[in-house]
Amino acid sequence: MDNNILYYILLLIIYEYMMPKFPSEYIFSTILIAVFTGTTLGTYIAFTIGFDFPLEKGFHAYIQTHIFFLVLIHNYNLY
Repeated sequence: MDNNILYYILLLIIYEYMMPKFPSEYIFSTILIAVFTGTTLGTYIAFTIGFDFPLEKGFHAYIQTHIFFLVLIHNYNLY
């Protein structure tokens, strides 16, 4: 065998035993929070602008947060 292959196998073994396992339920929770929050904020933004209600001082923050959650959902390819 080539020395490089043995080196990579050794690194893989060390990685498996030395690195802690990442709990995947955090990823699932993040996706659920992103979908729920993005949908809720999007509905609020559309309702406020669509029915011509006065915009609050921090309304731009709602739009930025909604876009952040859309990007988060898009990175997980959920739609």
